Amino acid sequence: MKLGIHCVRTYWIWGFTAFCRRKASRSYATDVYVEQEFEMTSQPTPPLLTGHVLEVSFATFTPQITIHSERQLTVEIIAGDGIGFSDTVEYEAVAVRDDLIVLSWQEHIGSTVVHVLDLSSSRAYTAVTPAKGGFMRLTGRVEVKSET
Repeated sequence: MKLGIHCVRTYWIWGFTAFCRRKASRSYATDVYVEQEFEMTSQPTPPLLTGHVLEVSFATFTPQITIHSERQLTVEIIAGDGIGFSDTVEYEAVAVRDDLIVLSWQEHIGSTVVHVLDLSSSRAYTAVTPAKGGFMRLTGRVEVKSET
């Protein structure tokens, strides 16, 4: 949603000719003020709402993520390797744009999880540093099972 607010930023650029097309073969150190007008827009809607339940299907396991509040979620492995594991943790979710969310947390056992959730294509791109060591890169299908 656009609010119709306009702002002007001023940048100080050294050697501006280096950024422009020119016939000269050398650059001149010229001091230039450049103004850029841009339109401010409202922030995207909160990335995850209380009550959201997500399932991410990876090749070897499926975690279910339940959002309890703006800062707390529960992750539970509901199928595959590690079935039965559950942890309630604090998380951070950042809306990069509509339907693209970076979701991260650290589990009490020491594992760190970072998901890039592309909800428009139902894809999850995940990096995990397990508590036992190592580094895992995973790709899976994400499904929103319930919403508030």
